[in-house]
Amino acid sequence: MVFLKQYGERRTGTNYLRALLTANYCNAVPLMHVLGDKHSPPVALDELWQMVRDQPDAAWRLVTTATFCAPGESTRLDDPQQLAHMRALADPITEAVASGRLAFVLSTKHPFPWVASLAKFRSWLLPTTGGACMNPKFFGRLIEACRMFNYRHQSWLNHLSRYSSRSAIVRHEDLLADPYSVLRALASRFGLAQAAPELKSPPMKVLPSNWDLEPPGFGVRAFDAEFYKRRDYASQLNPDLWEIVARQFDWSLMNRLGYAADGGSRPDWDHSHMKG
Repeated sequence: MVFLKQYGERRTGTNYLRALLTANYCNAVPLMHVLGDKHSPPVALDELWQMVRDQPDAAWRLVTTATFCAPGESTRLDDPQQLAHMRALADPITEAVASGRLAFVLSTKHPFPWVASLAKFRSWLLPTTGGACMNPKFFGRLIEACRMFNYRHQSWLNHLSRYSSRSAIVRHEDLLADPYSVLRALASRFGLAQAAPELKSPPMKVLPSNWDLEPPGFGVRAFDAEFYKRRDYASQLNPDLWEIVARQFDWSLMNRLGYAADGGSRPDWDHSHMKG
């Protein structure tokens, strides 16, 4: 098994990436909430292992301590299925941590489409004749989310820099443009074994999974990638709010991910501004 600890903000494609990996590689085991929530800053696993390695049932202590010290919203201390899942994987996960083979994968999305997607996900939008727009009463929450976006990405990038030889960054834009190239690059980097001669994509939109033990779920409609390619999300925030939002992001940090503000503040860039 190849364990891949996932990180990424909500609405950056973590569920889609997990579905692609599990559908196409027989030895890929993405970890969403085991070893800490994928949406939280990383747990210091090496340090934690040094603390528990000489204790009884050290593998169990490592996996449960890491999971519960940064729990996901769906992680439960008293859920027997979650506990059984962690128990079944505790030994091989710990071996991966102890031997330096645990892989880390960060999912990212350009801040502008991420803002619009998060606002929709959080129900911060009001319906309009042409679609939807930001509800003014949630402006403060949106701005705070942008600031946390900076903080978490700084934590993730610091972590990946520490383990650069076994880390990868997967940009949402690259997944939309050519998911199979992304998969092949991950397979080459981490030694993933392809399950079938041809790679395949999920037939319908991938739904969020409640926890690691659940397989990926799918909706009844296909994912509309053109929504992002056409930049339809741009109308969901007015120009003044786009100006405010743009000032919240650490663009020097975003540049490390290949994202730029395009010299302005509204989402009117094109792919020529994206770094590879």
